[in-house]
Amino acid sequence: MQRPVGVTIIAVLCFIGAALALLAGLACIVGGAWLAALASHRAASLCATCLGSFRVVGCVLMLGLAALSIATGVGLLGLKSWARILALILVVLGLAVNVILILGAVVRHAGVGLIHHHHLHMIVVHLVWLAIGVWILYYLFRPNVKRAFGVS
Repeated sequence: MQRPVGVTIIAVLCFIGAALALLAGLACIVGGAWLAALASHRAASLCATCLGSFRVVGCVLMLGLAALSIATGVGLLGLKSWARILALILVVLGLAVNVILILGAVVRHAGVGLIHHHHLHMIVVHLVWLAIGVWILYYLFRPNVKRAFGVS
């Protein structure tokens, strides 16, 4: 069966996501090096060491996400059923993260009444990512797309 166009689009989105996660992982590495240099100063040692540990976890998560996204994109292009499942898992996780970030921004400003334009911009960005995620979920569960992956 020929690969549906939407699957190709989702694979491209996986590659874009992988590139962004890779950049974030590299930024963590650079930030971690900066924190290590900061830790050499006695006064900031404990704080920098603590933050450095969080940076290491962030680096590993971002680089792991990049690898998963690349594997998912390649698998989707090859219409592998495991890639469809992995894409669904990644999308659900992404939806959860975006909902948490939106709620966090709204709650932060609940008592103030006005949302700062930067936070409003970020809420809109996360809403767009939510819409894309919902579309991907809908699309990957369509009967003709499931058939393309050999799922009935």
